Amino acid sequence: ATVSVLYWRAVGGPGRKALMYCVRVELFQQYVLPVSLPPKFTLSTLLKVPNAVQGRGVITYTEWISVSGSLGLTEAVAGSMFELYCTYTMTEEQKSEHSRDELAWRGNRQVQGWLNERHVPLPPFLLFVFCQQHHTPSASATSQTAWQSVVCQTGTPSGDATLHAMAVDHEKMTTFVTQHLYHLLALLAPNKYKVNFAQINTFGIILKEIDTSGAGSKKDLPFGSLMPFWWTDKSSLVDISLVQQHINDGMVSMGPAKCGYKPWTDRNNKVVFWPTDPGHKTAIVRGFNKVMVHKGANLGPDVENVQVYCNHQANIYLLAPMKNVTVFGCANSNIILGPVSGVVTLESCDKVRLIVAARGLRVQGATDCRVYCCTNTPPLILQGNKRTELAPYNTFYPALESHLRATGVNPLLNLWNQPVNLIKTEINSDHQPVSLLPVQAFASVTIPFTNHSGETHANPCVMPQEYTDELKRKVAVATQSCNMLRQVAAERGSAKAEVAKQINEKFKAWLQASGNLRHILELLYYEEEGY
Repeated sequence: ATVSVLYWRAVGGPGRKALMYCVRVELFQQYVLPVSLPPKFTLSTLLKVPNAVQGRGVITYTEWISVSGSLGLTEAVAGSMFELYCTYTMTEEQKSEHSRDELAWRGNRQVQGWLNERHVPLPPFLLFVFCQQHHTPSASATSQTAWQSVVCQTGTPSGDATLHAMAVDHEKMTTFVTQHLYHLLALLAPNKYKVNFAQINTFGIILKEIDTSGAGSKKDLPFGSLMPFWWTDKSSLVDISLVQQHINDGMVSMGPAKCGYKPWTDRNNKVVFWPTDPGHKTAIVRGFNKVMVHKGANLGPDVENVQVYCNHQANIYLLAPMKNVTVFGCANSNIILGPVSGVVTLESCDKVRLIVAARGLRVQGATDCRVYCCTNTPPLILQGNKRTELAPYNTFYPALESHLRATGVNPLLNLWNQPVNLIKTEINSDHQPVSLLPVQAFASVTIPFTNHSGETHANPCVMPQEYTDELKRKVAVATQSCNMLRQVAAERGSAKAEVAKQINEKFKAWLQASGNLRHILELLYYEEEGY
């Protein structure tokens, strides 16, 4: 009776609190794998998983790999889901501790046993696994979202077209959760179909519960805090049908048009939107053509996702700690990112050089791209890649190590060369859509900004010895060339003038042919601005 009265107050009575529920965009954008799921992957089979672990409430990696066979999942897909769940749910401090433990076990050469015995709480993990059905591609449909389709069709869509497409995607996410809400709640209480506050709190990995009361403020709260069923007793058991109705009454689709934006304008009056609403914490870097973009300040706690798309012949530097990043639809560009505590996705890009240190990396639909990375989990290789290469992380800037600590990314644990292939290839095919960069092609990159303060004076990320040796060799060659030029500069007469003329001519020709002339001019502008 008490629950019924409280529910009446919540849905329409005088005690109703101002609240809304919206999906966690980052879950569906970054952590749902675009792979085909087998027919066995159903709610009924997922409901049997707790019995397979004797109802302990946790599941180890080994147990999950064993159980996933009954769901029809391959070991590679099941293992990737487990790693993505850990990346999605762990705090930065937990990620840092996890990486330190893994390094210690690797030092003892017993890392596989430690990896197998890792465990996660079962109810939220099952919710995460169930959501993998959202972007399942089929024979008649691709896994592209609405805004990605707009990018592919128009090249560089307008701001209005982009916001509309992203709103459509949010609506699809909301519809998916609404349609499957009862099933998702059933995974939290498979036997009694009733949940208490502690159980419903885990639903926060899918939805946000937002308090909209106050003078325009919107506060993201622990999930279940505003539900009336547990205002007096957190241990009360509530039927999931009542919880379903309550959530549906407050469910909204938080598209970009409904969010507040704080614009940052570059010198060409192109706007990068930095949303501040907790329902949609996404920063957008789009439409830059033949320019350089530099963002070095902290993006702030409001930003959870960064989307970099539709940039052509651009040099983009986002030197700040971030949570999740999507690079989509870019071409002939260099993109250097600060450390990312979650997942970086490179998708549908052509001739892009990406440099990043992150917890996780996904590569899909990349052509002639190269990723210099430090990843604490194996990179995930998805469909559509052509002539794309992975390489060790190859740069640094003064604040890098402090940003690494802030994101929980460990520079001493680099699994860049252990990619997991999640696509089917011909057994006898020599074609490798993603390969490791040959040692002789490896080189370092210098970040041309001097106004950053920090403690980093060298690349802190580990790499195989042969790549380190190659850098030393190239440094020796460069040093030898500089010494030869100094000798020529010390000479007098026509020989000196002739050498200087040839060097200048060839250098100018190289600047124009490589496209670096524009980059040099951009750097001169930033130097004048005090960067």
